[in-house]
Amino acid sequence: AYGAGAIFGPIRGTIFVWLASLIAAAIGYWMARGAWAGTAQRLLGRYAEKLHRLREQNTFLMTFRLQLLPIVPFGVFNYAAGTSRLPFLPFILGTALGIVPGTVAAVYIGDRISEGVGAHDSHAFEVAGIVAALLLVVSFLPTLIQKLKNR
Repeated sequence: AYGAGAIFGPIRGTIFVWLASLIAAAIGYWMARGAWAGTAQRLLGRYAEKLHRLREQNTFLMTFRLQLLPIVPFGVFNYAAGTSRLPFLPFILGTALGIVPGTVAAVYIGDRISEGVGAHDSHAFEVAGIVAALLLVVSFLPTLIQKLKNR
């Protein structure tokens, strides 16, 4: 995503990364249901009960939330969705919307870094740093909220 931002700019880079991510999500999902079903089940086996409970939830909303905030790594969740046989359409729609903010931010960081290097513009680096810091904060937000609730 950072490289796409540097090479293609923020608009085209975002479109390319978003499309590639959707293709990767679909491939991971179907591989976990097909050719890699045994491997995916072995890798995720200790979470079998949690995977079974995934089917009891609203697939679109759960997928959207998990892709929006990177609680579970992207590829792992795609395999888990396939292994637990979540309905594909709500899964891919939730993924399509949930990955937008992270994709835009990562591509924008790559664009800003490229701009900073090309134009010797330190402001572009500052913007990239702020966006990267915000992504980091958002990624740890679920853990922070959980710790605050446990107090």
